[in-house]
Amino acid sequence: MKKLSKEEIEQAFDEYKKKKKEIVDQDLPLTHKGIRKVTRPIQRFLLKAQRAINHQTVELMGNYPYQIPEGRNVIFVVSHIGKWDFEIVNEQIKEQFYIMASDFRNMYGNFNGFMMNWFGVFFVDEVSKEDRRYTSAIAKKALREGCNVMILSEGTWNLSPNEIIMDTHFGAVDIALSEGALILPISIEQYDKHFVINFGKIYDPSDIANEVSSIPYKNLSDKKDDERDLRYQIKSYVNADMRDRLATLKWDIWEKMPGFKRDEIPSDYWNSFIEDRLKEWPGYSMQEQIDNTVHTKPKKEHALLLEELRNIFKMDPYYFLSTDEHVVRLLNVLDHMDELEQMIAEYRANQTTPSKEVSDKPKTLRKVD
Repeated sequence: MKKLSKEEIEQAFDEYKKKKKEIVDQDLPLTHKGIRKVTRPIQRFLLKAQRAINHQTVELMGNYPYQIPEGRNVIFVVSHIGKWDFEIVNEQIKEQFYIMASDFRNMYGNFNGFMMNWFGVFFVDEVSKEDRRYTSAIAKKALREGCNVMILSEGTWNLSPNEIIMDTHFGAVDIALSEGALILPISIEQYDKHFVINFGKIYDPSDIANEVSSIPYKNLSDKKDDERDLRYQIKSYVNADMRDRLATLKWDIWEKMPGFKRDEIPSDYWNSFIEDRLKEWPGYSMQEQIDNTVHTKPKKEHALLLEELRNIFKMDPYYFLSTDEHVVRLLNVLDHMDELEQMIAEYRANQTTPSKEVSDKPKTLRKVD
């Protein structure tokens, strides 16, 4: 295939986004749904053949084979560890679905892009607020037309050394609550060429939303301040529950796998792990991983507080010495926002002995039964 220039790819992406906007604004039907459903067994066969050629193996855990209730549509919410997640999980799913993906620039004009379009894909421009809105709208439209959707809700590969599941986008719960869809959480872990997939139980996120408000989410308007705030509270609560479910599924995988002794783990293990993930997709930019990472409101506020503390340190380094290890304990702990704010306020008031009351029980993801 002819290698396309960046300008040609950007032009194609702009045209793609315009077409998506047109489909939503004019309420045009999604095309080729029938051929995708009819050829779904062929798609799965080819995915299995590809896995065999790559000498990859897969192990299934949990709620598999799953059963989708008749007359309901599902959002498959999948954890994200590397390039092969989509193909490996895709092979195990019987139903046709549309995947929400941010890889248009890497896919356009090549064989991978052809296959993604055959499977069914909604590409999103993560840095465009307008396109994110239209991508969400077209996914909702797909559910209304009787299709299923897959979302890798972390938005990017989980290359964190200490987060079981990274922060997840609100998109999955917003789409599900708006259209009355069910959610099937799926976590995947990769051990070289061996993949372990843990299927969770299908559940109705509206049941979780009812714990926050008796008013249905879809009946609330974003144009009224009080209702917009309530929508945000519901999304936050349901999204946290979904993340907990994904984390529990991944934790169950870890518990099943054999353990390692500390001295058996190479000192450069994590760097090697990241290098191996990048080798699986040559030319893929780490900047895309950064762009696609979820930046929650509390984390943004935390980053601003840390920056202010750094500025204080530059002006008065002895302030940090007077607090001993207290500041060190707070610097990277998101759960201590109140303490950080209090320390800054006390510093401004010229108090020399900030409060040292800190909870010894930082918040963690809860395990879902």
